[in-house]
Amino acid sequence: MKKAIISLIMIVSLFLCCFNTLYAAPDRDRNITLNVTVKSGDTKVGTGTVMLYHIAVLDGENYCYTDDFENYDKDIESVNRESITDIVDYISQNEFEGIRKVIDDNGNASFSSLKAGVYLLTQEKVAVGYSEFKPSLLYLPIINDNGEYDYDVEVTAKTEPIGKDTNDTSKSETTEPGPTLPQTGQLKWPIPILIVCGLSLIIIGLVVAKSKKK
Repeated sequence: MKKAIISLIMIVSLFLCCFNTLYAAPDRDRNITLNVTVKSGDTKVGTGTVMLYHIAVLDGENYCYTDDFENYDKDIESVNRESITDIVDYISQNEFEGIRKVIDDNGNASFSSLKAGVYLLTQEKVAVGYSEFKPSLLYLPIINDNGEYDYDVEVTAKTEPIGKDTNDTSKSETTEPGPTLPQTGQLKWPIPILIVCGLSLIIIGLVVAKSKKK
């Protein structure tokens, strides 16, 4: 009985250690590279410029607005892809300076020496005959398929050719770097698991105490 209890305690402890390691915050001091490729279908679209704005930094396990956004009236936890339009308007109204990169002939633009945080990617100048891709909110670094943080991020910005007989200026979608975002102090779904593990340990303790009394 005692051996089984000790084994269970060791298993639960090992699980908690692995869980804590998996969802640790990313390295704030490590540089991140963001590589953007502008495409129309499978064709890379060269020329033009893209802009990158630093929205929030990672402070411990939580995101905090940069100095430019300290007066932004929305809580950082409510900032998501649906609120991109508000962020773009806020940037335009305050005429913030972002990081500008020229798209080369192969449709590529690269940003280096970025720090962990939230960024907004927009297109400033479009290629002749193509639409502007939609602004994209990026949480860097990302978590790859192996559950590890990836500090060399690749994104594809999708554009479309403008019809010869139309004045279509609609913006095309931007493919963001996977559905998995960095997990920080905002992570909430593990809480029930931790509660169950805690209750299990309490029950085990009660059983051990009762056995000693007998």
